[in-house]
Amino acid sequence: MIGTPPYMAPEVWRGKSVTPATDVYSLACVFYEMITGEVLFDGESPPEIMTRHVLDGPKFPEKWSEGVPANIDDVFGKALAREVQERFSGSGKFHNALIDISSSVEERARQEAEEKASKETEDTAQREAEARAKRKAEKKARHKPEEVAHKEADKRARHEAARYLVRIPKLWKRIPTWAWVVGAGSLLMAICIGVVLLIGLISGGGKETPIAAVEEVTPDLPLPDSQTPVPPSPTSPPLTPTGLLPDITDDYSVPMVLVPAGPFEMGSEDGYANEKHTVTLDDFYIDQYEVTNQRFAECVYAGVCDPPPVTGSETRESYYGNSVYDDYPAIFASWYDAQTYCEWRGARLPTEAEWEKAARGTDERTYPWGDRKITCELANYLSCGGDTRAIGSNPDGTSPYGAMDMAGNVAEWVADGFDYYYYENSPSSNPQGANSDIERVVRGGSWHDSFEWLRSATRWRKYPATSMFDLGFRCARSP
Repeated sequence: MIGTPPYMAPEVWRGKSVTPATDVYSLACVFYEMITGEVLFDGESPPEIMTRHVLDGPKFPEKWSEGVPANIDDVFGKALAREVQERFSGSGKFHNALIDISSSVEERARQEAEEKASKETEDTAQREAEARAKRKAEKKARHKPEEVAHKEADKRARHEAARYLVRIPKLWKRIPTWAWVVGAGSLLMAICIGVVLLIGLISGGGKETPIAAVEEVTPDLPLPDSQTPVPPSPTSPPLTPTGLLPDITDDYSVPMVLVPAGPFEMGSEDGYANEKHTVTLDDFYIDQYEVTNQRFAECVYAGVCDPPPVTGSETRESYYGNSVYDDYPAIFASWYDAQTYCEWRGARLPTEAEWEKAARGTDERTYPWGDRKITCELANYLSCGGDTRAIGSNPDGTSPYGAMDMAGNVAEWVADGFDYYYYENSPSSNPQGANSDIERVVRGGSWHDSFEWLRSATRWRKYPATSMFDLGFRCARSP
């Protein structure tokens, strides 16, 4: 038995074989001493120290020094477990757990500032909404019931029309070239027939031509085989084994792709402790692209969604409402804004499990495109220009089901509430997320994030009232 008593794991004292988990134990003792200035397992003699290791176990302070994460007890407790199988299996996982809780301190402070600012904004908006409602009620009381009913009907009609009118200017762009050719040919043919009939009437003095004469002049002869027209056969997209189309366009002309039902491995060995687990999902459709400025504007024009609080982007003074950026992802949308928009479309936000399966499929790949090293041709991330790109700008980074920009461009809200330990007890079939309204899960990473945040299994969280320059969303729906 060789070692320094204050840092020796229980299995060493017992004379058993050592493992990487033994190193984790010793490393945790050293780290504890670094942040507290005290030896965790100390004593007057080696037997006394051995007793504390083998029988007593670690005792942590009731209150840690300022700046030390409150939940560090959990990490130390796992690293210093007496039984080897209960510890982190290696120093890498111990390191990841420490990184998670240390980064949460800074994030918590930033989120508290965001929450305070959002609360002030919400309070102001609430007061303004109450004032508007009061003025509206007073104004309504001064009008006759017939006039009020007429105005409300007119308002509903205008809102209903808005969702169609907003798309009219670009509808002509969606008409395929063959349709223009067929239409032009039909018009030219109609003009020629009209001219021939007019000439026939003039030359015949207005008399009708006997049918028999027409038949003699133009006998009904069959065309040669090479000239016999073959009517085109109608085609439609093939159905999946479950009878569902692999891609659809919803009532608002938004393309969606099918993610078939079945199990997949959710999470990663490189993420939170106990993260990897098997989940089974039903069939669902998810937007092929992130929701764009133009799509979000349709909801605003319909009077359902609120316009974003900021209309610029990181490098552009004019972004939302500027037609140049109609096909760029909508940003500065809170979780509530995203939920409102998706419900207006008859859809919903995807669950965290649905989002991850749509991004990485069933083969446990690291990114939507596979395990290849990330580049600016595959995704828009920290090294690629410093702002959003038009949707679909990275086709080589498409997910197995055809969804674009699932890594980078903008991070995306999902439906789930966030809970660090949710995966440990989540349902194995169609999990709906933690029952928490305090924080919501964000997935995918953005143009502002480094590559590790773009892994398909990486999960993070934000306060639901948060709206940011790199945060957007997409919608999902059940068949």
